[in-house]
Amino acid sequence: MPPARCTFDNFVVGRSNQVPYEAARAVVEKPGARFNPLFLYGGVGLGKTHLLMAIAHALATRNGEHSVAYVSAETFVNEMIMALRRHQMER
Repeated sequence: MPPARCTFDNFVVGRSNQVPYEAARAVVEKPGARFNPLFLYGGVGLGKTHLLMAIAHALATRNGEHSVAYVSAETFVNEMIMALRRHQMER
């Protein structure tokens, strides 16, 4: 389970991260339906990693039926290209 220090309860919301915060909350409210996949982009220290860990923590403590993949953009693109080539996007 992700560190308990990275939760929505202790995330500092400001003007620079309000939209990503709301998107992250929407992902937890309706997993797989909103912002799937969720991409976070921004400068250093804006809370990207904290939000990703908060999502994972919230889903893991909810009921254990969800999984979270935390990968770099490069890994995601490479895996998506391979899935497209193999006609395995659903998997």
